[in-house]
Amino acid sequence: MIEPAVRSESPLNLPQGRAPQPWRYFSKDALFLTPRVWIVGVEGASAAFGANVEKRIGDDDDPEADGAWGIGGSFDYYSAKLGNMSGSVLIVGAIANYHFLPSNGHLDPFLGAGLGYAKAELAGVGLSGLLWQTQAGLRYAFTDATAVGAHVGTGLGNAAVSLSLKF
Repeated sequence: MIEPAVRSESPLNLPQGRAPQPWRYFSKDALFLTPRVWIVGVEGASAAFGANVEKRIGDDDDPEADGAWGIGGSFDYYSAKLGNMSGSVLIVGAIANYHFLPSNGHLDPFLGAGLGYAKAELAGVGLSGLLWQTQAGLRYAFTDATAVGAHVGTGLGNAAVSLSLKF
């Protein structure tokens, strides 16, 4: 009688006894570029937009982890007209986000804080200085490389919508 060959791997090509890892949008070794449009909180703004770039830090991709840190930079700009005065504001900064990692890998909720440098000009008068930035947000990944999101925060505006691209 011929014995059947004993398989050492599962049908998913994983070693036996190891469950498949959950898919998560905020994965390690990826760079995230997120352009955004501010929709609330920039009084008198005719255009309010920005972007941030973020990288997950730490070298583990533990499927049981409840969260992960990301660090990155941000850029925001708006032009505004207040009464008979017009001007613009440019903010660049660094921000750290804590991403909660729910088992549903399509969701990416996060909280963040950072420090920015603002340069404003209003009616020909220039102002500049440091400012704190805080944010809370949620992204929903509809592919491995693309997500839509919304966040609220301080620094430039109160609420923004975004498109996140993963590289």
